[in-house]
Amino acid sequence: MSPLRQFKKIPEEVVRKIEKKNFPWERFYDLNPHEIGELVRMPKSGKTIHKYIHQLPKLELSVHVQPITRSTLRVELTITPDFQWDDKVHGQSEVASLSAIFKKKCESAIVIIGLVSIKNVNSQLEKISQLLIVIFDF
Repeated sequence: MSPLRQFKKIPEEVVRKIEKKNFPWERFYDLNPHEIGELVRMPKSGKTIHKYIHQLPKLELSVHVQPITRSTLRVELTITPDFQWDDKVHGQSEVASLSAIFKKKCESAIVIIGLVSIKNVNSQLEKISQLLIVIFDF
């Protein structure tokens, strides 16, 4: 199901055409309005679809992990919003849930879960979080 379904101004016919294409969602961000219009065979809709694609909340994440001791890691997480803010779509803030998964051989466990709140006034600023994670044998 396409995330574009949440925008009521995009006709159902356009959303269905996008879903039938089996086109990788990440690739839509690389297309210009003309290319999107051609992809769905509706050239006049390309500009509108392009606008809504770039309003979907998208975060770029960068992680730097530094071992401190055998069982302690320092993690620096940089979160950069990569979408166009629109008060009509996003309201005053957007909240994203993030989780980090630690893998050890064939086992895995969720190490940390957090929420990131992005507000209109800082929607284009990157956020840096530093964490210390203690790893226990499981």
